[in-house]
Amino acid sequence: MPYAPLGVGATLVRAGSPQVLPLDAAEVRPPTAEPHPQDGELTAGKRRIARRRREPPQRARVVIGEALYAPVPFVAPLPQVRLHYVLVANPASHPTRLAAVAAASEPGVSPQGQGDEGRGARRRTYPYRIVRQGALARESPGRVTQVAVWERPAGGELLYYTSWITELEVDTENVAVVVTLGRTRWTLEHEPVTVQQHQGSELTHTYGHGQHSLSRVFYLLNL
Repeated sequence: MPYAPLGVGATLVRAGSPQVLPLDAAEVRPPTAEPHPQDGELTAGKRRIARRRREPPQRARVVIGEALYAPVPFVAPLPQVRLHYVLVANPASHPTRLAAVAAASEPGVSPQGQGDEGRGARRRTYPYRIVRQGALARESPGRVTQVAVWERPAGGELLYYTSWITELEVDTENVAVVVTLGRTRWTLEHEPVTVQQHQGSELTHTYGHGQHSLSRVFYLLNL
């Protein structure tokens, strides 16, 4: 039994807002004496998505996450449970998709443009490229749209490169909305920890493991 319980939390966020609502968590199951498939964050995340089938229909939701959650086994079931997605794709996780972005660099092959934010020394430009109908992975029938963004200061060198995959229809009119959704992942990574550790939930309190799953029970009660 590990010293600290591990889990994958689902948190409801709204693009542009710092407020978050922790919803649920799927346990990353520890090793047991009985054989079972190797567990991990991705497997636990798939269990959480499967529970979505039992939830009542709601307004459309978009799953936002890091590249860990962008492989085919996680992405393929999402539309079946009424979920859209905007997930990070990087060279390590999606070499096929990143190669498609490079191949689509010629003008006219894919929609391209540029956005900007801020003024003066804080001004940033965001050249983007939209690559449609690409394979999610080699020999995969799934097709996705990829949005690649480069951030630069005014007249300066590249600050960072980011890329997302999505099944949403993306064009030059709504690409800023999709980019905003993708960047909301930063809120997911920081605000839930702040809420649960420092706003009365006592997430870091030592509850003890009990004989089986006591700490997870207390954590779910906190949620």
